[in-house]
Amino acid sequence: CRAIDVVDRSTSRGDARAMVVSFAAEAVSLTGLTRDRGLLKGAIEAIDPSDQPGDLDGALRLVETIATR
Repeated sequence: CRAIDVVDRSTSRGDARAMVVSFAAEAVSLTGLTRDRGLLKGAIEAIDPSDQPGDLDGALRLVETIATR
């Protein structure tokens, strides 16, 4: 899974953190910013596929809000 690969690459760098956001009909943060690979991978694997349209703009707004806190 590409998302798992991104987690492995991003969290292997020093103090880099990542978060998982699901963004089907609405954007939902599934984790906070973390270095915990297990938590990130578990959140990715828990996402159920959906035929709902994605809301990328909403997801980016959510990430920006969380990242600037």
